[in-house]
Amino acid sequence: MPWQSRDAIELGQAAVGGAVVRAGEVLELQTPEALLAAYGLGEDRFGPSPDTVDVLRFPLTALMRLARPPRGEAPWPTYSTGFLRSAELTSVWFLERTRLPQGTELWRISADGTQRPVTVYEGAARGWRGARQWTAPVPLVGPRAVWQGTELAADLGMDGTVELIATGAAPPAGFTQARPMVWTRRVAAADCESVFERQLTCTWRGAACRVVQSTPQEARLVLTTDDAEAVRRLGADEVEPSVFEVTAPVGELADLGGHVLELPTHSGSGTA
Repeated sequence: MPWQSRDAIELGQAAVGGAVVRAGEVLELQTPEALLAAYGLGEDRFGPSPDTVDVLRFPLTALMRLARPPRGEAPWPTYSTGFLRSAELTSVWFLERTRLPQGTELWRISADGTQRPVTVYEGAARGWRGARQWTAPVPLVGPRAVWQGTELAADLGMDGTVELIATGAAPPAGFTQARPMVWTRRVAAADCESVFERQLTCTWRGAACRVVQSTPQEARLVLTTDDAEAVRRLGADEVEPSVFEVTAPVGELADLGGHVLELPTHSGSGTA
């Protein structure tokens, strides 16, 4: 969505989720018009004949979870066939909400077909290169690790390593400074007690949701239902194409549950 690039560059936001494809399968989609048509995104989101469109290119890491797109009709773009709306059979998946991995690139594609890199995500400790703000990682989105008995935010490397992120006035032993009061240390994933991502689920007013951020009073929820009536009834905001969020009072949440995704391997492969 147009504001996602702004949120990355100005606010340092690094969450991602929704429809994704393999970069190598969309090489023929070289203009904003072609890309938006393939994704079924129209003027209501990008305006008439946009001069540019921004895309994220990132490696798939071992804790990222891909699912088949929801089936059925909805008043927003859907991919019930499992493919984009292009001449080529380009498979599309839905990525569950997570934090972008280190090395993610934000690219700008122009109407004349030229492409240029805008910025690079340098991980949870450093954020987007050149961004005006830095957003700290949150416990309910993105990888975490337990290292010597302490739970920390973590970035998964593609080489079987993990970059641990600690905060505080003084660094833990062996950590180096990434920014004021933020420290990192790269270790082998196998040397951690566990590497995982936590997912907290609930229902709110009858709709299935995932909690992505919480205070004692309010919770930010991602709707995990594709029910258009529930989206309308709850007044949810579209934060990415076909991805909706809403803020709810903690006291109104029901059916709280969840699970932990454990790192199955010490490496990942592929690029979205």
